[in-house]
Amino acid sequence: MDWFGRLKDYSSHIHIADGIGVDGEGLQLGEGQIKNYKQFMGMDCMKVLEVWQGHHNHGNGFIKAIRYLYNEE
Repeated sequence: MDWFGRLKDYSSHIHIADGIGVDGEGLQLGEGQIKNYKQFMGMDCMKVLEVWQGHHNHGNGFIKAIRYLYNEE
């Protein structure tokens, strides 16, 4: 989050992901260490969801992530 704060004003797009620890990446949004995505969603830029195998089962992982983001607001 420290790096996000430093770089957000210089970013034209961001990748939104969740994870645990130093190598547990690609978790479903809300299942890792990041619990608040409002600051990311409030940015005026392109957003790319990074969910491990989110495209499987007709995009079910991406659909779940989008629902999570909209229900958080």
